[in-house]
Amino acid sequence: MLINLILHPTCRLAALAVFVFTIRCGSTQVSPQSQRPLGTSVGSQGIENLEKKQKQSWIAWNEPIRLEKLGLAPNANIEGKTLKSIISSLTFGRDDHQLCSACHNRTESAGNYGLDKDKNRSFANLDPWKIIGMNSQRSWAGKGGWAEQFAANSTKPPLLRSLMDSWREGGYQVEP
Repeated sequence: MLINLILHPTCRLAALAVFVFTIRCGSTQVSPQSQRPLGTSVGSQGIENLEKKQKQSWIAWNEPIRLEKLGLAPNANIEGKTLKSIISSLTFGRDDHQLCSACHNRTESAGNYGLDKDKNRSFANLDPWKIIGMNSQRSWAGKGGWAEQFAANSTKPPLLRSLMDSWREGGYQVEP
């Protein structure tokens, strides 16, 4: 019976998708969206439904944020903005309307993260894979990066922490 399931095209695609997802993310964990009890099928639409459901919980660096898509409550301070525009201080993403560069700049580097910019100035060309920060050797993307630090920091706004987790779980995608 197990051999028949593996040979069935839909099951074979689902197993391949989970395997590829695991390799791409560099982890043996599978996102909760793709976990199913053993013996259940992917459904008549096959792997497309599984991929669509997983994609819905991710956000890309340059993707306009749609909180409803992520299953989160609406927030006018976030909706339609991008992670890049918020982190680059092109716009605010906090309920207090404070820019990231208010605390992370050339004279203040809260959490050892400071950009070589003046307070409340933007850093328009922020590349998530580029090493950044005046006192560290981290990028925003990747293991041990600023995204991990940000998401684990309980002093950061919970909604922004959730968005950072979504980006990380999606594999640090730049474009949607």
